Amino acid sequence: MPSRIAIGPITVSIEAPRYLVFQVLHSLGDARESDEAARVVHEDESRRVVEFRRKVNGKTVRLVEEIVYDPPERVTFQHVEGPYPEMHEEMTLEDESGKRTTLTYQGAFATDAPFLGRLFNRLFVRPTYTRQVLGNLQRLKEAAERLYAEQQPGRRTNGTH
Repeated sequence: MPSRIAIGPITVSIEAPRYLVFQVLHSLGDARESDEAARVVHEDESRRVVEFRRKVNGKTVRLVEEIVYDPPERVTFQHVEGPYPEMHEEMTLEDESGKRTTLTYQGAFATDAPFLGRLFNRLFVRPTYTRQVLGNLQRLKEAAERLYAEQQPGRRTNGTH
């Protein structure tokens, strides 16, 4: 029976409206990190199937996920193929005052490894993956806030209006 390992919840406050955060999240859905190669296998209006390849400790890891978009409040990532028998992630976006968004990430993966493998996943894989998620959320926050600031009337560029 697989052992389930939770990641999160992780909450981030973003100074941008929910619709804009969702747009940025949708545009970043193909590749979450610059060291990650991604290829869209299938796409329609509300979902994508994406193959990710990433270097982890010198090895290339392949992962296929189905990404389902439920605008403007939710994006889910469902594991299709890869190193774990099960993996599920979800990001929810809550509107705060029309100009701020609270994004909450929750994920979990399952492993059918024996005791030492489960221990390794809890002590090494979970903290490593959590750091990657935090980095991805920080990049999303920065991109959304930058885009929102650029859209504001009267914003200063290079010291001028």
